[in-house]
Amino acid sequence: MKKILKALNLFQMYSYDVIETIAAVVLGVTMIVTTVGIISRYVFNSSLSWTEEVCCIMLVWLAYLTAGLATVSKSHVVADFLSQKLKGVGKKIQAWIVRVLELVFLVTITHAMLKLFPTIRIITPALEISRKIYYIPMIGMSFYMIFAILLDFWNELVPGYNCWAERQEKREIENAAEEERRRAEALASVDEFMDEVEGKEQ
Repeated sequence: MKKILKALNLFQMYSYDVIETIAAVVLGVTMIVTTVGIISRYVFNSSLSWTEEVCCIMLVWLAYLTAGLATVSKSHVVADFLSQKLKGVGKKIQAWIVRVLELVFLVTITHAMLKLFPTIRIITPALEISRKIYYIPMIGMSFYMIFAILLDFWNELVPGYNCWAERQEKREIENAAEEERRRAEALASVDEFMDEVEGKEQ
């Protein structure tokens, strides 16, 4: 059982990196295509019909890719006016209720998408490809988010195997140490500069 949990956590950690890379590529493509569209319209006075369509597809992909990343990192925007007042067991119960509601929502969305996906026959006007391309990240990332939430439940019941959280904590410690080092160097350079100024004044 522990080997399975460790393997699932390793999968989540490496899949997070892959999804993060794909999201960065999608964002880069969106920026490039948008720039091409602007230049073609306002510089060459000839708008490209496919740029808007590509950007629309990329934004849908980006939204769901980043939603998957936010689920793993627990960085979704939340209203914490209630969780701040709760402590101990109450706070843990509230967190579990929220996750259960998230699961219900995601399972409902995934079920609806799986029923809708085979029936899609519409072709995009400019690129002339199936509109199924819009729904691929919705289905894929919904499954991924369900997996992440269920694994989070499991990690709470059996702690000590959350590779992604351990790596992030290590990175935060390293970043804090690096920031402290830079702050010390900056203070040292300021002190050195002030000593030089005082020496010249004397």
